[in-house]
Amino acid sequence: MQAIKLSQLLALNRVVNLKLHKLYLLLQSYILDDLFYKNSFSKLAINYLFGGCNTAIDWPGIARDINGLAKEGVGFISYFSSKYPKRLREIYNPPLLLFTLGNQELLNKDSIAIVGSRNPGDNAKKYAYEFAYKLVGEGLVVISGLALGVDSRAHLGAINKGKNSTIAVLPCGIDSVYPKKHSLLAKQILEEGGLLVTEYPCRQEIYKSNFPRRNRIITGLSKGVLVIEAAHNSGTMHSAKAAIEQNRSVYVLPFGLDNLNNLAGNQLIRDGALLVDSITNILDDFYIYE
Repeated sequence: MQAIKLSQLLALNRVVNLKLHKLYLLLQSYILDDLFYKNSFSKLAINYLFGGCNTAIDWPGIARDINGLAKEGVGFISYFSSKYPKRLREIYNPPLLLFTLGNQELLNKDSIAIVGSRNPGDNAKKYAYEFAYKLVGEGLVVISGLALGVDSRAHLGAINKGKNSTIAVLPCGIDSVYPKKHSLLAKQILEEGGLLVTEYPCRQEIYKSNFPRRNRIITGLSKGVLVIEAAHNSGTMHSAKAAIEQNRSVYVLPFGLDNLNNLAGNQLIRDGALLVDSITNILDDFYIYE
C-alpha cells in the first residue's frame, strides 16, 4: 500500500465514533480518494459518514504516526488487505486498521480467547494457566487482552507450552503496553513468536471506550471464548456478550455459588453457554478430532 493510502486510512481511523460499516458500504461504490478533497475530507465523506459535520484532519499528527510506526518496526493490515483476519472481517464494525508487532500469521490460525476476572481466585488463576497450556498443546492459539488476572495467566500458560502460541490484543497504541507492569510479559510474548495487536497506532491515549472496542477484537479473532470467572457488568461479561453477538461459542468453567466473581458466569451457563470441565469439551465443539 502506498504511503498516501496509509495516511488516508490513518485520517479515517482518527475520526471519533466513525461508523465503520457505513464506510465499508460506501467504498463498495467509491474509492478511497473520493473521500478526500485537497487537505480535507470531501463532501461525500462529510455528508455520508459524518452527518454533515466537517472533521479536521491532523496531517502533521498522521505524519508523526507514520514515522513512529516505521521507527518501531510496526506492521499494519488494513480491512482491504488479503491478509486481514477472515474471522474478524465477519463481525459488525471490524477495525479499519490493525497494527502489529510479532507474528502476523497467528491471526488466521485456529484460536480460542480466554477471558476472566482481573482479580481471580486461586482456582481461576490455576485453570486459566492450565487450560491455555493444554489448548496450545492441541494446536490452538490463545488470545487474550494482556490484562491483570486471568488474561496474564492465559498468556503465560500459552508461551510456557510452546512458541507461536498467543496473541495479546491491546487497548492502547502499539508503541506502549497496558498495564505497564506487563511490559515484561509483552516482551516474552514477542520473544516466543507471539503477537501484539491493536487498532490504535502510536501515542494513543487510553479511554474507557477503548476496552469494549478491544474486547470485540479478542472475541472476533477467535473461534470460541472461554470464560473463567465473570461478575455482572464486568469487562468479561461484555466480552461474552460480544462473542454471542458474533456467533462465537462461549464456554464457561463452573464455580461454586459462593464465588461472587462468577455470578455472571453461572448465568451464562443458564443462558446456554457450554459448561466445560476439561479441554475435551472445547476440542469436541471445535471439531478438532473430525
